[in-house]
Amino acid sequence: MSVTRKKIRIPFNGPIYGKHGLYGPITVPFLEEVSVIGSLLIQKTPVIEVHDDGTETVLNLNNFNIDNTPVVVEEKKQEEAVVDTIKSSQNNQNQRNSQPNEQKKNIKPDVTSK
Repeated sequence: MSVTRKKIRIPFNGPIYGKHGLYGPITVPFLEEVSVIGSLLIQKTPVIEVHDDGTETVLNLNNFNIDNTPVVVEEKKQEEAVVDTIKSSQNNQNQRNSQPNEQKKNIKPDVTSK
């Protein structure tokens, strides 16, 4: 999937020539085309990507055109999976314990006195 725009902020105090001389810093995140971000980085203007969850990634020429969204493994889902696994193993154990043991009938020999 190709990224075309990113939400960024520019923490540069001075004229930002890639934005037609607009003076920075630009602290409020805004959407910008990846091509413009590349030209800002070539001009050595610091650019920070702001993700939806509030985390930030400092952009450079190696990562400005790729998806830098942090991969977060949801701990709740992992915990739920562990709990489900434990419950299922306990249910299996309970089922094994609740099955009647087949007991062999004690057949006593018929002892009769003759």
